[in-house]
Parts: sequence; C-alpha cells; structure tokens
Amino acid sequence: WLMPFLPAAEATTPAADAPETLAGQALAAGDLAAARKYLDAIPADRAGTDPIRTLRARLDFAEELPAVQAGTADLDALYAEGLRAAVVGANQRAADAFLTLTIRSRAYRGDAGRLALLRLFDVLGPGDALVQDYRRRLAQALH
Repeated sequence: WLMPFLPAAEATTPAADAPETLAGQALAAGDLAAARKYLDAIPADRAGTDPIRTLRARLDFAEELPAVQAGTADLDALYAEGLRAAVVGANQRAADAFLTLTIRSRAYRGDAGRLALLRLFDVLGPGDALVQDYRRRLAQALH
C-alpha cells in the first residue's frame, strides 16, 4: 500500500515476509500493535531508511488517532481527518487539514495542527513540492 507514495528510486519491493512488508500490511489492516512489533524487529542498519521512517511516522499518526474523539467537536474532527489522511499517505489532504487546524486554533492540543504538519514535512523531506508549498502557507498563516 505504501509503494505508490515512495519516490521511484526507493520503490524497491521488499520480500513478502520482510518486517517492513508485514508492518505495512498490519498498518493497512488497522493492527497497530502488530505493525509496531514488525517495525521494532527491523535491523538497526535499515531502521533509518526512508521507507522505514515513513512507516514509523504513519504508525505514529495511526496510534494518535484513537485519542482524538472525532465528531465531538469541529477541531477534533478536523484533526482526526488529518491523522487518517496521513496514515494512508493522502499527504495533500493531511496537510490541508493540519494547516486549517493551525489557522483555526494554535491552542488546540498544544498546537497539534502545526506540530503534525511539521511531522508530515519531515516524512516527505525538504525537496518535496507539497512541503515547499505548505511551508510557505504555514509561514504566511503564522505571521
């Protein structure tokens, strides 16, 4: 499920029984504990690679999602929408939600919208066009 979102140079297919493959499958199925277990089993020499970092970030977003009571308030629903989008790699939708949340309330959950947007930027990397566009938008919104 992650392969369409990786740059072409990194889109090598790991073995079906590789921990990152199993982690991605578990994450897609919503089994966060299994995804964490598989990611934790990845050898240290591969743990810092971009595909593994991306999986870890998506898992972090997914783990945060249950803490948000979606639908109980407008800001909770917006934050949950951004988290869900980030989990599945819908980066534009996630960035839109997180930026909107930042604009509406910096106080919400300790500036959660801005911090989530920065985490998304970290996953995508500084050269990504979406990151460049949303960094500019974020700067405009904050100043």
